[in-house]
Amino acid sequence: MNSLKPFFKLNHFLIVIFIFAGFSLSAQQPAWVDYAKRNNMYPPSEYLVGFVSGEVGDNDEPGQMMEKLESLARDKVVQSIQVSIESNNSLNISNINGKTNEEFLSKSVSFSKADINGLRTDHYFDRKKKMVYAIAYVNINRLVYYYKNIISTNINEIEQKIKEGKNFLQHGNKEDALRSFYEAMPLLSEIDQAQMLLIALDKKEYVDLYSKRINDARLTINEEINKLQKSANLNISEAA
Repeated sequence: MNSLKPFFKLNHFLIVIFIFAGFSLSAQQPAWVDYAKRNNMYPPSEYLVGFVSGEVGDNDEPGQMMEKLESLARDKVVQSIQVSIESNNSLNISNINGKTNEEFLSKSVSFSKADINGLRTDHYFDRKKKMVYAIAYVNINRLVYYYKNIISTNINEIEQKIKEGKNFLQHGNKEDALRSFYEAMPLLSEIDQAQMLLIALDKKEYVDLYSKRINDARLTINEEINKLQKSANLNISEAA
């Protein structure tokens, strides 16, 4: 009986090895490679997802292929947002920036990969099949929170710039006043982009929440800059 103990121990040891080996092999392929599992992991109602796959040729470098497909996966997420923006052309968004729908929607607002905050990527190389899989995904709620926060933060900064500029004007400092008003312009551009993305994500209510403040700020900045520019031109013509 004692002579059988080493045999049982050996068998037990081999079974454990086979179990872990099988687990290791199955864990090599991520669940998101499978369409159904991918949709379960990243449901369309909660995530924007880009997925691509490609065969590695004899002359292809797997590492470069993975980088290329990851980039394509990110592009697919960006494209899905752009398509959504275009499909929302019929929305009544004339109050977003005080312009007509056509004027606002025709404004070129491009989304790069860097603009999609929280965008994550992953890849997998199946050596046996010589296939590369890549995925890019971002949580919609986190994206909405991020861009809603951009609008909230930027409009506060813009209103502070306007206050600062008017204060400079009261003290006769036109140069610094103009600088303050101009510093608000990039912040308005960021708001425009955030608004478009929120509309694409069907979250127009967050755009409407700040629309009046944004319209008023935009109008004030344009008026103050125009007055200062006219004043500068007048002074130049008088000096001539």
